[in-house]
Amino acid sequence: MRVLITIVCSAALALVVVATAPASSLRQQCDPYCPITKVSFTPVVSRNDYATLKVNVRPRARCTIKVVYSTGPSSAAGLRAKIGGLITWRWKVGSNTKLGRWPVIVDCGRSGGSARFTLRVVR
Repeated sequence: MRVLITIVCSAALALVVVATAPASSLRQQCDPYCPITKVSFTPVVSRNDYATLKVNVRPRARCTIKVVYSTGPSSAAGLRAKIGGLITWRWKVGSNTKLGRWPVIVDCGRSGGSARFTLRVVR
């Protein structure tokens, strides 16, 4: 009975250690599917400043990003499609961008999934 309890406790401890390990900034290695995982994001940004979104995705996934303001999708430099692994997008929020909350949508296709974030533009 003692042996069984020790084994169960050791397994539970191993699961806790794995679950709390820090996220690696290295490219994800998984096939055939990895969800989009946020590594970092600038959730609040001032007009005329830069926002950044960094995600980890399936290694060969082609991912697009769309930031939709009140006037429509942003055409800011830096918002182009990129190929998987660790992806970083950085774009400038315009000086005339309306204050408020705006969706940031990352789409990596059928096999890579999609994710939505919210960018808040302040003065």
